[in-house]
Amino acid sequence: MNKFLSELEKKGLLKNLVEIIDWLFDDHKFDNYTSDNKKKLTNRIKKLPGLTKESYICDSKKHLVFPSNSKKSITIIISQGNSQSEDLIRHLRNGIAHGHAKCLAIKGIDYIEIKDFGKSKESKENDYTNQSAYILLPLDYLSKIYTFFTEIKNEKKNH
Repeated sequence: MNKFLSELEKKGLLKNLVEIIDWLFDDHKFDNYTSDNKKKLTNRIKKLPGLTKESYICDSKKHLVFPSNSKKSITIIISQGNSQSEDLIRHLRNGIAHGHAKCLAIKGIDYIEIKDFGKSKESKENDYTNQSAYILLPLDYLSKIYTFFTEIKNEKKNH
């Protein structure tokens, strides 16, 4: 995690992302978030510019194919477990926490690239070598996802 945060700090981006990173690491963020809210969040995320059916893939691990090299376009390939929005946010958090996040500049835009890994059923206790996600998003999409989450959560409170 330190290298990714150091990269953000060097670029002067960390202070704008501290609240979002805190939120990503909050184990209780989805407490009191209904399944309808999770669906709304997933739908809003899928409407972000650059995401298409070809670039947003959520399926069981056995059906996923991950790129061997860094992609150069917006990509979300994640293994399915819970709701798609929960899965995406979990993979973002895990990739950062386990040191599999990079900050890349592509055509003058800062991106976050994340690879997440899980254990295969046959693996040893701490053997996290089975890839479960590949995510490449403009860094400002983290802010947009957080804003969507907060707006939907506040809609619930106001009704």
